[in-house]
Amino acid sequence: MDETIRFMNELNLHNRYDQVSLAGGAMGVHRLPENPTDPSGTWWAVFTAHLSAAINKLHRPINDVFLLDHLDCGAYKELHPVDEIKKEYPKASLERMRELHAEELVALACRVHEFCEAQHHSTNDEAWEHIRVSCFIVDLRGQVTQLDA
Repeated sequence: MDETIRFMNELNLHNRYDQVSLAGGAMGVHRLPENPTDPSGTWWAVFTAHLSAAINKLHRPINDVFLLDHLDCGAYKELHPVDEIKKEYPKASLERMRELHAEELVALACRVHEFCEAQHHSTNDEAWEHIRVSCFIVDLRGQVTQLDA
């Protein structure tokens, strides 16, 4: 959490953002429970409800959604729905962990972008238009790097 706060402060966003943390980060939101297309009881539902409330109910001017994952994630070791990844992750090199997180982050970024576009088209609300989705990985030293997604 400290690294995330430091990173956001460095972007001059001190106290100017909402933060939602879910175990597994992008993987958790995108895949848990195992069937991500079932909207009932998924972390995707929590994530989209939070974003929708911020825009539709609280009228927050959301311009960016940042997706941050950290390496050596316990949820990948215990909760990942793909058994091969769950077994591989604890023994994986940092580079392989980065690859696994990047795959999940990019997949979730696409899904968030599609969700925002669908909200814009269904509501005709300009607040949903032009929301940027960016992906970041925090390494074991707390260094944050942005993915090209």
